[in-house]
Amino acid sequence: MSTTNSLTIVVDSCDRYDSVPYQFKAVAEEWSRNGGRVSVVDRPDATLDGDLVIAHVDLTVVPETYRRAFAGHRRVLNAAVTDISKRRISRNLITSPDQWDGPVIIKTDLNHGGWPELDRFRERGLAARALGKLVRRAPWQVTGMLSAAHYPVFAHPRDVPWFVWRHPRLVVEKLRPEKRGDLYCLRQHIFLGDRAIDTILYARHPVVKAGNIVRRETLDGPPPEILALRREFGFDFGKFDYAISDGEVVVYDVNRTPSFGDDPEGRERHTARVLTPGLAAFL
Repeated sequence: MSTTNSLTIVVDSCDRYDSVPYQFKAVAEEWSRNGGRVSVVDRPDATLDGDLVIAHVDLTVVPETYRRAFAGHRRVLNAAVTDISKRRISRNLITSPDQWDGPVIIKTDLNHGGWPELDRFRERGLAARALGKLVRRAPWQVTGMLSAAHYPVFAHPRDVPWFVWRHPRLVVEKLRPEKRGDLYCLRQHIFLGDRAIDTILYARHPVVKAGNIVRRETLDGPPPEILALRREFGFDFGKFDYAISDGEVVVYDVNRTPSFGDDPEGRERHTARVLTPGLAAFL
């Protein structure tokens, strides 16, 4: 693929874009190798003059200042995806112990445990940085901030501590896993425009994360329900985590700034080669 078009990546000033192995960085590098021009801006008041712009703000809710900036450009990928909080996206939430008779999992309403929002808060000054340090040391029961690798799982909603139901930063979801033999399954749909990579990951724990994957396989594509949700939520680029439990598609998470969580070597270049041509659909 050859191109001379320019691509502008808009990040938040507190994003660790240079150090985090974001998947779109691999796409941008492939775009550049093929002759395209790439620029990264971290201010909502920056001039967005690229042929194509992507909203790559790593926050659960995109600040209004960025939304106004995106409204002034005619080609902004993911401009419509302004809120990916669990209360906005999840179809598996319960709000009381009598709504579900089965296992449940506690998650944060904010994406990625709310840690990107904490980093942004700490930029407000010395007092905010000091408070941020205290928050990082405080127990999750107080802060409502969890590592995705340590989401608590309970056999029944009645086992969930009372304060969780009232905590504004925490949500309770039905735990609806997919299993093959003694392994739990997580399906991933990573996409950019009309290009996608579909895989299924296996682990011995019901919460399948990068650190506990024992095997991965390639899938032919996603079920139609996932494509329908992409359209409903307005996604142009991103990653959907889901399972097929009792014959039903169950979405666990959606992410508009996905990163390579484990051993990205090899997968980075493959991801870039598969997804980058998807940019052409927007030009």
